[in-house]
Amino acid sequence: MKIDKLFPSRYLKSSDIEEAGGELFGTIKEVGTDTMPDGANKAVVAFEEIKPLILNVTNKNVIKGLYGDETDAWRGKTVLLNLAEVTFCGKPTTGIRVKDEVPEVPF
Repeated sequence: MKIDKLFPSRYLKSSDIEEAGGELFGTIKEVGTDTMPDGANKAVVAFEEIKPLILNVTNKNVIKGLYGDETDAWRGKTVLLNLAEVTFCGKPTTGIRVKDEVPEVPF
């Protein structure tokens, strides 16, 4: 059993995408904020098919580039999520990235 299975999350983790074969499609349902356990409010993208994604600046900029800066216009739009090597707190790790192209949806 993969150790991440013992630590379920309300939000997408890189292990969710890895388990799905390295990429996941998501149709945006809504964009808003959510309060994290540490009390911080963070932007979150909710999807129709998969768990929500905590939105970082990099992924926000990609979606904004694809679909504009009005988040209401993102509803019903599809993104492709994949994995990338990133730096987090000064350490290399695997992170979730929105692919910088409008995907052809297989469903």
